[in-house]
Amino acid sequence: MLNILIIEDSGERLEFFRDLYQHHNVFVASNSNDAIDHLKLTSFDIIHLDYMLENEDTSYRAAKYIKENKLEALIIIHSTHPSGAGRLNKLLPQAHRIPFYKFKGTGEFAERVRDVFSNKELPDIEYLVKLFII
Repeated sequence: MLNILIIEDSGERLEFFRDLYQHHNVFVASNSNDAIDHLKLTSFDIIHLDYMLENEDTSYRAAKYIKENKLEALIIIHSTHPSGAGRLNKLLPQAHRIPFYKFKGTGEFAERVRDVFSNKELPDIEYLVKLFII
């Protein structure tokens, strides 16, 4: 099983990601403090970042923690906030910038992602990296 951290405050998006990753260990943080607490305690295979969080918080501090501590994971910026996502991507150039609507959509990318995570088998991280380069 993969350890996956979703930094997100939207209930709809969290429900989508929990369903997508139902066969894996999903951790959720709706603010930067909780995200950093998770990052300190657990090693993650995949980290999803939204930019705007609850109470005018952003995930920038969590992204900065990832960079400063050289944490290795497949990092996906799923934020649809253009300047915020750009700010995160500038801090974490290794991250893949894939807006949420591409995950939830009906296109080829969304179908491939759902196929990869639809069973209990552990997906190959190298394949995931290639999948998320769109």
